[in-house]
Amino acid sequence: MTGIYNWILNGRGRGKRYLLILAMIFASMTSFVFYSSWNDIAQSAKVRAFIAEVPPLTIQDGQLIEPVNTYQD
Repeated sequence: MTGIYNWILNGRGRGKRYLLILAMIFASMTSFVFYSSWNDIAQSAKVRAFIAEVPPLTIQDGQLIEPVNTYQD
């Protein structure tokens, strides 16, 4: 590990490329884990039931028009 650290500190421009590649690998792994975990949540039955209950909204003349009968006691 110290060899890699010294190579980054003493290298002539190669350290930046190494850190960029390392950051890209880390970002891709993190985004894959984030996508796979949120994809499981988004495909669950609770989320689908919640989305089915959301009333449709329409926009007329740049104004958000709320559909009739959306308020429930």
